[in-house]
Amino acid sequence: MSNVLENRPATTERPANRDALSPTLTAEIHRHLRYVLGTTPGEATPDEMLAAASHAVRNLVVDRLLVTRTRQAQSCRVAHVALTHEIGPRLAHDVHAMGLHHALDDALREVGLTLQDVARLEVPPALGTGDPADASLALLESLATHDLPATGYGLRFDYGLFRQVLVDGRQVEVPATWDAERSPWLIRRAAEAVWVPVFGRVAAQPPAPGEPASPWVDWQLLVGVPWDLPIVGHGGRTVQRLRLFSARADVDQDVTAFAPGDFTAAVRERLARESISKVVYPDDGSLEGEELRLLQAYFLCACAVRDVLREHEERGLDVRQLGRTHRLHLHGAPAALTVAELQRALVDEYRLDWDEAWSVVRGVTSWQPTERQVRPFSRRALQKVVPRHLQILDVLHGRSFTRQPLFLDGALVPGALGAVGASFVEAFPDARSVRQALRGTEGLGRLVTDLVGPGWVREPARLAALEPLAEKAEVQERFARLRSAAKIALAGETQRRSGATFDPGSQVVVHAAPFSAPHRPLLAILAAVGQALRAKDGHPGVPTAFVLAGRAASSDPVGKRVIELASAVGAWLDVDPALRGRVALRFVPDLDVPLLDRLAAAADVITCLDLPGTAHGGAASVAALRGAHTVGACNDVAIRLHEALGDDGVTLFGALEDVIGQVVRRPPSFDDPSVRRVVDALGTGPFGDFSDLRHLLLRRDRTLVLADLPGFQRALDAVQASLPRDGAARSLRTLARSGGFTSDALAQRAARVLWQLERC
Repeated sequence: MSNVLENRPATTERPANRDALSPTLTAEIHRHLRYVLGTTPGEATPDEMLAAASHAVRNLVVDRLLVTRTRQAQSCRVAHVALTHEIGPRLAHDVHAMGLHHALDDALREVGLTLQDVARLEVPPALGTGDPADASLALLESLATHDLPATGYGLRFDYGLFRQVLVDGRQVEVPATWDAERSPWLIRRAAEAVWVPVFGRVAAQPPAPGEPASPWVDWQLLVGVPWDLPIVGHGGRTVQRLRLFSARADVDQDVTAFAPGDFTAAVRERLARESISKVVYPDDGSLEGEELRLLQAYFLCACAVRDVLREHEERGLDVRQLGRTHRLHLHGAPAALTVAELQRALVDEYRLDWDEAWSVVRGVTSWQPTERQVRPFSRRALQKVVPRHLQILDVLHGRSFTRQPLFLDGALVPGALGAVGASFVEAFPDARSVRQALRGTEGLGRLVTDLVGPGWVREPARLAALEPLAEKAEVQERFARLRSAAKIALAGETQRRSGATFDPGSQVVVHAAPFSAPHRPLLAILAAVGQALRAKDGHPGVPTAFVLAGRAASSDPVGKRVIELASAVGAWLDVDPALRGRVALRFVPDLDVPLLDRLAAAADVITCLDLPGTAHGGAASVAALRGAHTVGACNDVAIRLHEALGDDGVTLFGALEDVIGQVVRRPPSFDDPSVRRVVDALGTGPFGDFSDLRHLLLRRDRTLVLADLPGFQRALDAVQASLPRDGAARSLRTLARSGGFTSDALAQRAARVLWQLERC
């Protein structure tokens, strides 16, 4: 009988380097425990063992990082600029990428632990947006896997995005701190710090020939201190770096404030300037918040530009030849200011003619818009923080070669700037590495290897060989066992995080995305209410567990109220005896990379609910690699997924063009009795009084929740009804077709088409 029927491969090969590396790792662990932590293996705490194991692996990673830098020293590389990165746990990722997991496991077993024991203790820094499906880091990992030279740029925040805790069903924000100074994965590069001017004014003297305005004077300085995080490609041959900058005030400037004895003012000023890299995404509802958001974006771009220009100069080339050494890839709205900063540096510091400088900028820049809405930067904030850049932006705005206006209603639109300054504009879908996806699915990667061989790990296109096997009963049976095990694991994780679980025998419908505006997660909650009301009427339905996860912004009361509604509906479904076991809803707090992996592995259905232009659809692309069926609004991510996966993998609902600007095309479906019943339940239902949300939907529903609810419910019902019949086969076909929707496919295409990179 074929080994596709077995839970494990017929043979388990012992890696050739396992015996050789285990003693090395053991020695490194003991050395770190003794000479750094001052303890012994018998006395060390689990956290100390985690630190020792991480440093042991880090040493091997750094060796390969240095070899990679030497090998790629003369290659053209892409500089990937993005404000935030969902880093995730590094130990498990790096040891699997380098093939060290067996060797490290052997080393840890000598002290009575396993790799799994220590890896689960690692708390990743919350340096992202709260959407762990963000594809930025996955793209860097895929570039490293395929030996394509790249450097990532971002900010190293002292306080990551808040931890999300539920108290009586309400979101409470708890600061998420991490000790960056003691992180085993970050390498401080103080010698390569950069200086960034801010504030000041533009002098009134006449401009020099070829310059659009007067020079920038009376600025203050910030110091950008780089910290390198090694990014290990699969196989460990290539290790790139993600360079994260932290903001520090210029010491010399602080000393001038000490002279008159005003020490308190000096410290206060220093702390204010260093706040740039303190908190991810500050509340910008105030003028101070908007200025801090602008400072973060500008500081990132200025640090990246200076680092790129420094590397270029070290090769002894003229700045006009920047395209021989670097391509700048700008990911998302905050990175768009790189266009203005590079133009300013070339004109002001390198004294290039305006048009000559602009040709350099356009020749090396590519722009990747994202679906996340970002508030524009007002002229007032630009004038205060970066007055010279405002002059440059005004010139670009008025030039005939711009493809779209940079300013609307007196505010800079960052996306327009990114598009104007780039020679290539492409909206990459949010896609994850196939290795990250299938390693964390309780054996799905092993099943794929058994069926099509190990080549899919580096070449996801080989997943296509699964499609003809999808009809085999033994393959379906093994896949179904894996999905069932993943549901049991998710039920346990849900119990741990939220205090309540669900029946793992249910169909699992997952929604994992930020709960901030637009508030489309309401669709999933209202669909659960609708299913429950129909179940009370005697409709048989399919036992369903809705599992939701995502943060609301700390300044978004509506998003927090939606989370409170989810908690209240879940509690009602638990206590009503007519609904217990038929419909459940769980809101799981603190969405992060490990939780997303569990959600995607267990999902029968994954939702992708946002409107066009606002989609947080990365979770759907992650879950597609586990075979989950996507029920999606006609947003960019869902449409791309449908093109790749077909009807077996994606069901679309809604209209292609729902919103133009702020004008709603379709009215709410008040004539649908099922919609009315659900909406009325918000005001008088058994789960509490949510009349405020009811009023919002009836009077100010600019996100078309009620308009789309009937279509979403019909699509979900149709998919759920078909899953018991052919769900395993459809999931396998979805997995087979998802190889082209991975960060590997994107990295190779971008390297060839956008950046013209050579493997080395």
